[in-house]
Amino acid sequence: MTRRARLSLLAVLATACGGSAPPGAASPNAAAAQQQVAAEPPPDLSPVTTPADLVLAARLRDPGNLLDTIGTWASFPLDWRGLIAQQAPGVDKLIAWDAPIEVAVVLDAHSMERLPQPFAVVSIGLISLDAAVKLAKSRGFAPKRLRPGVFHLAAVEAPSCAVAAALGRAPARLVCGDRPEDVEALLPYATRGLPNEPLVESDLHVELRVEPLRRRYGRQLRQLKTLALPFVLKQMSLDSPRFDRALADAAHAVADELLLLSDDLRTASVDVRVQRDAGQLEAIAQLDFLGTKSWTAGLLLAAASRAGAPPDTFWKLPASANAASFDAGDDPQRYTDIQRTLAELLGGFLEHEKAPRATVQRAVELAESAPLLGRATVYAEGSLPTASRASTDPAQRVLQDLGWRWVGFGERPNAWQRTLDGFTRLAGDATFRRILEQRFELAAGSLPRVQRRASRGMPPGSSTYEVALPPELAESGLLDALRKSSTSSAKLGAAHGAKPIKVVVVLVPDGDRTWLGIAADEATLLQPLRVVRQGAEAERLGSRSGLEWLRQLRASSGGFASVSSFVSQLADLSDAPQGDVRSALERVPSQGRTPIPYATTISRENGLKAALTLRVSKDVFRDLAALAPALAAARPVVGPVAPAPAVPPRRP
Repeated sequence: MTRRARLSLLAVLATACGGSAPPGAASPNAAAAQQQVAAEPPPDLSPVTTPADLVLAARLRDPGNLLDTIGTWASFPLDWRGLIAQQAPGVDKLIAWDAPIEVAVVLDAHSMERLPQPFAVVSIGLISLDAAVKLAKSRGFAPKRLRPGVFHLAAVEAPSCAVAAALGRAPARLVCGDRPEDVEALLPYATRGLPNEPLVESDLHVELRVEPLRRRYGRQLRQLKTLALPFVLKQMSLDSPRFDRALADAAHAVADELLLLSDDLRTASVDVRVQRDAGQLEAIAQLDFLGTKSWTAGLLLAAASRAGAPPDTFWKLPASANAASFDAGDDPQRYTDIQRTLAELLGGFLEHEKAPRATVQRAVELAESAPLLGRATVYAEGSLPTASRASTDPAQRVLQDLGWRWVGFGERPNAWQRTLDGFTRLAGDATFRRILEQRFELAAGSLPRVQRRASRGMPPGSSTYEVALPPELAESGLLDALRKSSTSSAKLGAAHGAKPIKVVVVLVPDGDRTWLGIAADEATLLQPLRVVRQGAEAERLGSRSGLEWLRQLRASSGGFASVSSFVSQLADLSDAPQGDVRSALERVPSQGRTPIPYATTISRENGLKAALTLRVSKDVFRDLAALAPALAAARPVVGPVAPAPAVPPRRP
């Protein structure tokens, strides 16, 4: 359902189901309407079977209880029922809040179009059909009786809605869709089939079924590869034999993988369970496979064989981390063809741009040898100390948001050293820089510059690479900063000198392990590295509460996040200054540090199943609620705000 349709649905609920009739306007007509409804023959309540082409079903089992529970956890002083009653009078009393809200999407099996729009409806439980019809009339609608127990609600625009008697927990349901044909096709199933579907008993269940899509579009997908792929390749080709050959290899490999994956996959689902006794919400996203022909299914099978408890190195990461993770990795040989194809694409592109042979060879060798894929890793990130976050310099704010980050690899640093040295040489290649600037319309001299220098205070054998980023990064995203660097340097220079924003990448050997750190400088990285290598148990993740669940799992990957690790994203979503959000975070009950643990588990019982599970404690909801005032502090609107025009009342 589109955003416009969802907004219109709220309008329908507010007008059709809200408020009582104006004083003195409801007497004989309302009584006659009530008598007519009461005199109708009984509605058809015979069960309806599941449509063969049902591709998506969703159920929010008990919305009222869920909202009450989360509100209690968050200690949020908001009466959501009162708010709904204020914004849409009558809706709070008409909706059956203990009955499921459900969604169904069914393919249009009779359409002759190549890609017809599927039928889709949302269904909301009501306490009474008579009450819904009566209130719709009192609000100026003219409910049209289609058959006993079924009424269509006339609306000026989408969505199209009907109210009807129903099976299940609610005696009646409001069913709405983008189009009248959606409601016409799915109203019987939404009221007499979907309420009794044996979906997974979770507080929220969303299930995508692939078989109807495979049955309907399988042949078209194969035809699409044969007919459309040559056209796509022609549009993307550079008339460079090397590039075009690699492009064709990549395109055919992706198309083959999508076809195999569509054959392998049975369902994709999301379940949310509120574990009230434990005071947490558990969410599970799962893929259920029929077969294992695809590269993706093979990857998951291999990951299952490597699953186990989090490695000891994970528990040695700093307890002060805002987020941390581990990954059991895979056989790097599985990625050889991918890496080789990417290297050929890069080499073909540079040849097309008339780069010297030395530049092409340097870039290809770097892409082919970089040890980036398939490695077992651990990772942690953290914030700067509170005292270090007082600067108002925009460039310093970028570095403060970066904080510190460490990645650990279970191998010696030789390959990583060669890769970083190779990247440093390529980043300094004047021809390579010029080609990228011209091809992607970047400002001259805006690309990051890298230099290797002596490490300061790091363990023996460490290597430090200093990266100079454009100063405009303090005001915008990286791509925008690269494009506008030359035009805004003068303006930015007046503000803070237009100096590059410098970060360091540090490579540290640690026996058979390698650590790769990123921060504003080495001093920022020293304390977390000391904890990993020589810290006391009290300083490490092993001593941190809230991670006990991870110890009990056999997982291929996992870790935890926290509200404090999402500050930048929260600020961007709310349009609030990051500084205000960070300051507010320091005042909330747990300072946003409550862990949100997650793990990827793979099962081979009854087929292949891969699940990503995360657990959200009630303390996380409390932190988010405490942050709400700062998140609501959007940037001020410039200029006066015109009052909203008055909306005339709807006439019968």
